[in-house]
Amino acid sequence: MDNVSSTLTVSGCVFNANGPEPSCDLCDTGSAMDNHGSGGLVVNCLFVGNSESVIYTSSLNPLALVNCTFFSNYGPQIYSNMGSPSTVANSILRGDWTSIGTATARYCNIQGGWPGVGNIDADPLFVAGPTGTWTSDPAHDAAAMQTTFTDDGALFEQGELVGKFVTPWEIYSTPLLIVANTETTIAVW
Repeated sequence: MDNVSSTLTVSGCVFNANGPEPSCDLCDTGSAMDNHGSGGLVVNCLFVGNSESVIYTSSLNPLALVNCTFFSNYGPQIYSNMGSPSTVANSILRGDWTSIGTATARYCNIQGGWPGVGNIDADPLFVAGPTGTWTSDPAHDAAAMQTTFTDDGALFEQGELVGKFVTPWEIYSTPLLIVANTETTIAVW
């Protein structure tokens, strides 16, 4: 999401498996959210499996993140440039890299700890996603941007896994969001 000279409000969104802009190897960008001259409010959002700086902000306009979860991202969760006055509150930041740069954090659960009022470093007790023995090759639907995995021995209840995460391969540690499931298949983003 690119934001230029605006005041944004983002609520209830999932930012999953985003990477840097391929044509801009040396640019300062955020893989999930890129704010240049923008501030605003981000509430109840999930940032999972993103790379590089998850949120990049270069502005004197304040950006507030409230009740958000950052999990299994690679790179700083928040990269503030030019003294951007970012605030993170009542949020969970866990996984590979939990730096929030110059942002102020309060009442957050931050892996490795972080200074600020009410911050803790404790296991958030995330619920594990489904596991399976995939019995056929994944089927990728480029138009829907979904991949479907099949486990002929599974007995999932239809729709019960929607909104949960799965890491389908041991060599690929990024959790993927389940958007649909049948008794024997799961479709992920």
